[in-house]
Amino acid sequence: MLSTPRFLCFLVAPLLSLGPLADAPARAGVIYTVEVEDYRPETPKTELIEIAVEGRFLKMDVPSLDPADPDELIYRGSIPELVFIDHDASSFMRIEQETVERIGSHADVALEHSRAALDKLPEEQRASVERMIEQNLARAAAPARPRSRLRRTAEEARLHGYPCVKYEVRQSLRTVREVWVTDWSNIENGDEARDAFERTATFFSQMVKSIQRFGQGKAPLEELAFEHLAEMEGFPVEIRELSAQDGSLERKLTLISARTESLGRDRFGLPEGYSPREIFTARP
Repeated sequence: MLSTPRFLCFLVAPLLSLGPLADAPARAGVIYTVEVEDYRPETPKTELIEIAVEGRFLKMDVPSLDPADPDELIYRGSIPELVFIDHDASSFMRIEQETVERIGSHADVALEHSRAALDKLPEEQRASVERMIEQNLARAAAPARPRSRLRRTAEEARLHGYPCVKYEVRQSLRTVREVWVTDWSNIENGDEARDAFERTATFFSQMVKSIQRFGQGKAPLEELAFEHLAEMEGFPVEIRELSAQDGSLERKLTLISARTESLGRDRFGLPEGYSPREIFTARP
């Protein structure tokens, strides 16, 4: 599956280099450590990721499930924007909200122009050109991932020390994800972190809605962590991703610790010497 940042490489205009942080976070932050268990490979693997939050800034490690995926994601709510950092390529990719909105409108504008041009063609040529446009669109479009909906269940339990309620994410009448959620007030710095998490989740939601050719198959980890987050009104203590075919467990994310720490602007900056990636250029 094409992940979000690699897919966008073919859709968005080249980006400018990332300047210094103008609005550095000022409040003490928190670091959440999450265990990621992946049962899909022939040899299951377990990794730890950190999610650092301070003010409207969020930084998330991305395990190297696919070598072509970025290694870190940064959300900066003061702009707002997402930055994907690829350590293998010593590069970064910056996606601003207005860029996402531009992507969403680009296809519609192009189609309107095509239809206007069709109106000027002789009747005998119009049908042929229409068929050609439809064929080109069909070849370019990747099948969209089925829409999902969130359902709160009546199940409650205490997981990993937190009182939780169970949510289900369903696609095509099947449960593809189980999420155990605790109230924001139950986790370390939860009330302060809620804004950054929900803003990041909203950004991802807008991105998926704007980009109709987002891809198919399993969601990248960053989308898995934020999808439906604002609707749940709490922090996911455990996420269990299930097979759409047989319901077997494929991935599990578990909150294992949270600690407060003064993070500072360097935590949300860029590694020295990294270069901006031009969005129209596919990674070699």
